[in-house]
Amino acid sequence: MPLIFAVAMSTGMRRAEVLGLLWSQIDLERGVINLDAEQTKADEERLVILLPEAVEAFRAIPRADGDDCVFHYKIEGFKSVFRRVLTRAKLEGIRMHDTRRSFISRVLRDITSSPVVIADMIGARSVANLQKRSIERIRQSEMIDSGAIQTEEQFRWVVHHKDGQTTARYANLAPAKGSSKPKSSGT
Repeated sequence: MPLIFAVAMSTGMRRAEVLGLLWSQIDLERGVINLDAEQTKADEERLVILLPEAVEAFRAIPRADGDDCVFHYKIEGFKSVFRRVLTRAKLEGIRMHDTRRSFISRVLRDITSSPVVIADMIGARSVANLQKRSIERIRQSEMIDSGAIQTEEQFRWVVHHKDGQTTARYANLAPAKGSSKPKSSGT
C-alpha cells in the first residue's frame, strides 16, 4: 500500500487510474504514462508526465515476470484495506483523494502556479473548477499558516466574502474574547 501512495502523491493520478495501471503503459525512460480513455474520468486518453520522484516510486515497485499489472487491488478491495489501515493507525478524515491535493500543493510550490498546466498534469477537465476547488483553497491555507494575512481585503479573499459588510456580519456573530456568547448584532 505505501507504493500506491507514493505513485499517487508523485503523479496526482486518481485512485482508479493508479490501481488500473499496467506496466505496458509506463515508459520510465521517457518519463510518461499513457492512460487509456476507459481509465480516466474524462473518458479521454491522457499522457501523464512523470516527475523524478514518480520515476523513483515506479522503480521501487517489484515487477513479476509475465504480469502486466502494477498493483493487484480492485477499487472495493483497496477501500476495505485502506479503511483498516486508517483504523489501526487511529487516523480520521484522510481520503485517497487527498494525494491529489498534496500533489497540486507541491506543483504550485515547486514547479508552476499556472492552473492550466496543473489541470493538464492531473487530468482536470475544468480549469475554473480546479482553480476554485483546489488551488484557491491551497493558497488560502498557506496564507493563513504563514501569517500572510495583513489586511481586511486579504481576509475577505480567504473567506470568500465579497465585501466588508459580509465579514462584519460574521464578526458580529463571533463570540467576544473571553465569552462563549455571541456579540450583539445591534438588532
